[in-house]
Amino acid sequence: MKKPICFLALTCVLFSLMLFGCNESIRFEQPQPSDVSELSKIPKSLRGTYQEDDSIFLRIDKKSITEYTSGAFEEGPEQAAKDISEEEDWVFKDSTSDGFTAYLKDEGMRVKVKYDKKTGEGSFELSDLKFSIGPKNVIKSNYGVYYVNIYRKQDTAWILRKLVLKGKKLTTYKVSKPSDIIELEAITGVSRHIQVSGDYEGWMIDPTPEVLDQLFEKYGKKVKEYTRIK
Repeated sequence: MKKPICFLALTCVLFSLMLFGCNESIRFEQPQPSDVSELSKIPKSLRGTYQEDDSIFLRIDKKSITEYTSGAFEEGPEQAAKDISEEEDWVFKDSTSDGFTAYLKDEGMRVKVKYDKKTGEGSFELSDLKFSIGPKNVIKSNYGVYYVNIYRKQDTAWILRKLVLKGKKLTTYKVSKPSDIIELEAITGVSRHIQVSGDYEGWMIDPTPEVLDQLFEKYGKKVKEYTRIK
């Protein structure tokens, strides 16, 4: 049984649920690899439930990828709602004295809270929909490696994750920005500077399949590692 926590600590979990990350510095002009056809569903070999640590899990089904966690806390739903609303822009739904459900605006994150008045204890489940196959959200497979392309409407571009499954270990990778952007321009041939948000800068690229391999070889960075549990 998990140890009860202050609900405010749950907000820290929000920042650990980063399979695909935020403020990506490298964006792609089209789904990658460009010479591989997209899949209509996630392959059975990749589907299942994975665990990162004692509290973070990853669920992959035929159409989506979701990270989630759950636990207990020792405060009422009113204080829980106050704690989480102070952190992000949440929309609350089905709020009662026994709990509530809240959604993060324009994101796939949801938290469901239940409170037992008799015991004075509460429980929560926090889930974050990272990827769902759609008109522009694309997954591809090439020689047993999976490429998850998530479309960002605000940038009209895709962020990319490479998923490698070896035995029970699932590792996710991204292309990180080199310290010298001239290196990126030299490898890709073309890069376009974009303003992602505020003062945060990024680069838009459209590599060939061969160049994409080079980018992961030279600038590939491990994001997370999971172990399949079922």
